[in-house]
Amino acid sequence: MSASGAADKDLLEFLKEGAAGVFQGLGRVNIVVVGKTGAGKSTLINALFQGELARTGVGRPVTPHTQEISKPGVPVHIFDTKGLEVADYSAIQKEIARLIRSRARQADPLEHIHLAWLCIPEATKRVEEAETALARDLAGEVPLIVVLTKSVEAEGFAAEVEALIPEAKAVIPVLARDMPLRGGTVFKAFGLEELVQRSMELLPEGVRAAFAAAQRASIAAKQEAARQIVTKAAVAASGAATVPIPLSDAVLISGVQVAMLSGISKVWGLNLERGFFITLLSSLLGTLGATVVGRTVAGGLVKLIPGLGSLVGTTINATTAATLTKALGEAYIATLTALTHGDPQRAPTPGEVAAELRKRLGQLRWKPGSDQTNLEP
Repeated sequence: MSASGAADKDLLEFLKEGAAGVFQGLGRVNIVVVGKTGAGKSTLINALFQGELARTGVGRPVTPHTQEISKPGVPVHIFDTKGLEVADYSAIQKEIARLIRSRARQADPLEHIHLAWLCIPEATKRVEEAETALARDLAGEVPLIVVLTKSVEAEGFAAEVEALIPEAKAVIPVLARDMPLRGGTVFKAFGLEELVQRSMELLPEGVRAAFAAAQRASIAAKQEAARQIVTKAAVAASGAATVPIPLSDAVLISGVQVAMLSGISKVWGLNLERGFFITLLSSLLGTLGATVVGRTVAGGLVKLIPGLGSLVGTTINATTAATLTKALGEAYIATLTALTHGDPQRAPTPGEVAAELRKRLGQLRWKPGSDQTNLEP
């Protein structure tokens, strides 16, 4: 392997470790998904979460009828009931109740079950008595949302379900994927963003960021999760700068910034495995090597933000470090928002991201003031 190839490999590992550390800070959300066979649970899960979770995640049996699905880098665990039929409802109810209660007894809140989705396909136009009983049991343990799957004309049925399952916090019609019909008619997917929003409202505050990062249907939820990453990174950068460090050699600070950008990239579902971030940083700042990533990022940020050149070669204080980190993070969030607006699942190219981010960093200005530490667009 060439020296540059080895450096890129080392840098990629550094980026992945940084993103993993950021994601660990977000926590993890655990969701129970129940419904009869054919209700569209897997389609819903794959449409809503990064990484085709139900298709490519690892399933671990936790009860005879339920498996826990997870995937590295996606901070959500799905407890999916398999082969759920009316004849099994009594056993399923007892298993799920035991699972939720045993998890609730654990000291770590990240091990608790945080939310339940009961999937009922709209096409059936009926709610089984066993489903209402299961819903009552679930709602007695965790917040419950009824998801009307494969919906195309669900308004009347939704009202009926609300009456039959008053324990549900919400009844949300969803069409997880576009549904083409003969003759060229296409029912467009809908409802996923509403499901994300209602779920966010019902989840404990400590796991909302994890859910927002794992889902891929709502830009607003991604922004919320990304801003939590930026806030934590700014605090970390401030701590790293308490010992005076020349800005051109600010490896500790720029390491925080790189981890921040890696984490935000993962929130948007950008694949670091394929070297996306290496290409992005190369496009932004020039040829990178793992040994010089710190000064390259720090020096490059200075060049890209007008007015900061006078700081090169001097020391950087805690407030300035936090401000620079926050400005970079907000610019990156704005970049990815602009490039995925209207299509949260779109994966922009590194070149597109680099061009947009360069433009947004170029629009930042040093705000006059006594402390000279506030950046404004």
